[in-house]
Amino acid sequence: MSAPTFLSDEPTLTDLLTRMDLVRQVGDTAAGCHPPCVLGVHGDWGAGKTSFLHILHHYLTGTCPPLDGLDRGVVMTEHWPQEWQPKDHVAVIWFEAWRYQHEPAPVVALLHEIRAQLPTASKLFDSAKKIGEVSVKSALFAMEWLTKRVGVQASKVQEIGEKWEKEHFAEQLPSHTLRQFLEDTLRRLLPQVNSARVVVLIDDLDRCEAQAAYRLLEGIKIYLNLPNCVFVLGVNQTVIEQSLAEQMAKEKAEKPSDEARLRARDYMDKICKNYWHLPACANFEALVNRWLRDAGVADLAAKDGQKLAPGTLGLLIQQHKCLPANPRRIKSFVNTLARFLAHAARSGSLDTPVPELCVVLAYLHQFNPELYRVLEWHGQEFFNLIAQWCENPGITATHDLFKDLKPADVPGAAAAAPTPGAAAFPSTFPDPARGNVFRIQSLVRFLKSQASPGLTTDIFKQCLIRGAV
Repeated sequence: MSAPTFLSDEPTLTDLLTRMDLVRQVGDTAAGCHPPCVLGVHGDWGAGKTSFLHILHHYLTGTCPPLDGLDRGVVMTEHWPQEWQPKDHVAVIWFEAWRYQHEPAPVVALLHEIRAQLPTASKLFDSAKKIGEVSVKSALFAMEWLTKRVGVQASKVQEIGEKWEKEHFAEQLPSHTLRQFLEDTLRRLLPQVNSARVVVLIDDLDRCEAQAAYRLLEGIKIYLNLPNCVFVLGVNQTVIEQSLAEQMAKEKAEKPSDEARLRARDYMDKICKNYWHLPACANFEALVNRWLRDAGVADLAAKDGQKLAPGTLGLLIQQHKCLPANPRRIKSFVNTLARFLAHAARSGSLDTPVPELCVVLAYLHQFNPELYRVLEWHGQEFFNLIAQWCENPGITATHDLFKDLKPADVPGAAAAAPTPGAAAFPSTFPDPARGNVFRIQSLVRFLKSQASPGLTTDIFKQCLIRGAV
């Protein structure tokens, strides 16, 4: 194998994170609640919110048009309830808020997407004939007109639509009247069944600039608080609250403060009635092994013809808790690890401790590039200093780079655990998803404890990548 296969960060329909039960909970709530309703799916950046929303889309409708024609995995329906069926009363709209954050009124872009996607999202349009029906065409014209009234000039309307607008709606209408027209128009476009609704999946709201995020939420609250609309927001709750606090403070000519943050949280609580938190990724072993296999590492042969034993690295990483519990960071690490393994295989054996050392070096390269840069220059001597720090994190004075490192554990901390009510050691219970914890501490100690063959100079040179590979 000359080079590993690069793993992309595109969303997938394959549930590698075992979240199907959560998909079912959110999907059944969105399909069965009493609109208007706004639901939230919270996860850190890289936690898999976009993939979760796409799988949710498929759960609700049996299809996922945003990923149609793309090789983005398959839905693992065998994990769904045996009685599962697409929800005939639900039309799903996909909206990527980030793409429209520079629009003067982001809610206008959302209305455009609703109008554009409804003909294929709703089972009402099960034949080309129905699209041509007068009632449907007039409803689409009405949707076009409403979009124009809400914000800016919409797309070009056919002459009949312009005439219809001129004759019937020459005057500007208040927001409550617009809401009524939107409700009536959506009702005409939705399936003619009980509890018919539009479920709008909004992704990347937390990546919008503060003003854009606030404007979109305000637009939803003012115009789309309708008895046939449900919204599911995929957001990093912390980030969106920070953005709203910034915008609210700006409108009051204040600096962001704890008070503004509390107002932002109250604002989100008022809009979003229920949050589901995506759980931190716990099964590193299966995930790492799957992605290493996808990267082609299973086919990797060393110079002596030896192959890497399948599953060993995933188990090693699981045992030593080497990675942050964030799927995107794990996948990025696997890409880096595959490069190190391929580099090591080209020049030597894959016997222990070569794969283990590759894990350590790939981690430093990915998560602590400053340390890796010094290591690349000074070699094994500096690695020995890292190992000393892993044994005793208190020796920060030995090098400036160690001052900001947060140990994953304090050797001996378990034996000296604080009594109830006392302050816990700061590193005894690190946040599983934070990226600022030095998570290979245990693995480095393990490597240094191995007597044979040990980390010889030749093995170290074999694994260390100097420059681009």
